Amino acid sequence: MVVVSRFRILLLAIITAVGITTVPAVALATSTVSYAVSGIEYAATPTVGWFAGGAVAPDDFGTWHAMVVHGPLPANPGGTASVTRRSFALDGQTRDLAGAIDGGTITLLTTSSCRKQTYSVTGHLTLAPSGTGEAAFAMLLSHYRFRLFGRCITYAATIQGSVTFQLSD
Repeated sequence: MVVVSRFRILLLAIITAVGITTVPAVALATSTVSYAVSGIEYAATPTVGWFAGGAVAPDDFGTWHAMVVHGPLPANPGGTASVTRRSFALDGQTRDLAGAIDGGTITLLTTSSCRKQTYSVTGHLTLAPSGTGEAAFAMLLSHYRFRLFGRCITYAATIQGSVTFQLSD
């Protein structure tokens, strides 16, 4: 009888331990999904950029768009501008994700006399509507420019990189 009683206590302890460790894991479960993104900057002011393009993940694909508010862009390589706010949305076949950009940095990587400029764009966003996750993005922004009447004019801009979402279940 003592052996059966110890067995029951041991079994009860194992079931309790599994229950204690499993419940928080389920309650706090998150999943990570990364999208490769590319697109264009289709409109811009000195401190706002509007972007759109395509996105691909291992289990999804779709389109995305973003509006990014930032400080004045740097003129010298290594210079930075802060990304201050705005929005990002992804319309996928598997999932739709949208959120508020709540910080980041734009760093000038390369520039030429009036040709191509490249920037690193990194930042963070919080998913909406109820803050069910967050994301980090890392992009390479390229401005294509030419000289016209003594002024340097940006005539096109492309962007490519990734957005990694931490989704709370």
